[in-house]
Amino acid sequence: MDEKEKEKQTSNVVNADNDIIEMYKKENEELRNNTVSRENYDKLKSELISARKELIDHRQVATDKKVDDNKDWKKILDEKAKKITSGKPYKSNLEYFKDVLELRDAFMHETGKDPFVRTAENIKERKGREEIEKIVSHRQTPNELEESQEIYDGMADLVERSENNADEFDALYSWEIRGAK
Repeated sequence: MDEKEKEKQTSNVVNADNDIIEMYKKENEELRNNTVSRENYDKLKSELISARKELIDHRQVATDKKVDDNKDWKKILDEKAKKITSGKPYKSNLEYFKDVLELRDAFMHETGKDPFVRTAENIKERKGREEIEKIVSHRQTPNELEESQEIYDGMADLVERSENNADEFDALYSWEIRGAK
């Protein structure tokens, strides 16, 4: 290689380095202009956690449906608890999910507790309303309530999207289970 080619290559490398440096300077400037300071972030995060805790601690049953106060919630609760824990097979997964959602609504309306909150006890050995009440008698934390609401919302969404079609429900449920892995 002659001197001119070496100079040209060196010049190209220097220009490329300068372009990269300029690109990093622009990115750094953008980040500086569009980023929150750590102090502000921590303050906002703390406010969000406090607001979420306040909301969960004082919320009523979250539902898009109007609560029908004319329903006999106690009767619904007893019927659904017996049916679900009876061990008799359901005609479809859709029917089962609907009963579980209705049981939760009735249970929360009657007791103010959420039966979807996880516990260490084995629910399969329990029968009827009194036994379900024993399972959820512990203090329910905001995180547990938030997780159980997510479960409820997911189940209700599957039921709604299936449009009362058991085969469609099974397909959606299967799709969601595979997507959750």
